[in-house]
Amino acid sequence: MPAVKNHYNTLHVPYTAGQTEIKKAYRRLAVKYHPDKNPTDPFAENYFKEIQEAYSILSHPGKRRVYDRELWLSGTNLRNTAQTDLSPATFIMKCKQLHHHVMRGNTAMVDKAVLYAYIQQLLSDSQVSALQDDATQEQQLAILNEILPLGQHLHQADFTQLLARLQQFTGQDSRTQAFMEQYRLKWGAQARWDKWMPWVMVALTLLFMGLMYWYVKG
Repeated sequence: MPAVKNHYNTLHVPYTAGQTEIKKAYRRLAVKYHPDKNPTDPFAENYFKEIQEAYSILSHPGKRRVYDRELWLSGTNLRNTAQTDLSPATFIMKCKQLHHHVMRGNTAMVDKAVLYAYIQQLLSDSQVSALQDDATQEQQLAILNEILPLGQHLHQADFTQLLARLQQFTGQDSRTQAFMEQYRLKWGAQARWDKWMPWVMVALTLLFMGLMYWYVKG
């Protein structure tokens, strides 16, 4: 897959930056690197173009959603993370950022495959091993509290695999097991409803049409 430009790095903002923060960063950098202020610096002119491109995408909610999915899929925003395992506290922060990112927009537009790929990269083998060794029970619960609600945006099979992955570092502790079981039942019921809802709607429509036909004929 072709490399995806990291527009967040270009504007020096985090992935969770809001529109106000993005606009402030853009204005500050645009003033600093504007070609009129740097007439003999070719780097400034090129960087100014990069700043404009980054702002045009990150300031537009629709374009940003599409771009974020591409960035997730490319793994660009995980490369630095993948080099070294995160401490439990930092990992929790990453999970909070992911949770916020998914929930802040139109959740119906979430790409389930991309989201699962992102979570898989986040929960690498070495990271899971590090969490096994270092995370306290409270930190484990904090991680579950951020990741498990995202199960509603995953395919059922992927969510089942995610539960197995999470269990690798939570072990057999009764509190974490009960917490995961709660979400397994919740999203399982949701998945069953999503599967049968179209047929229910068809049946209700046919029933309504039948009643209307009977009423008109009667």
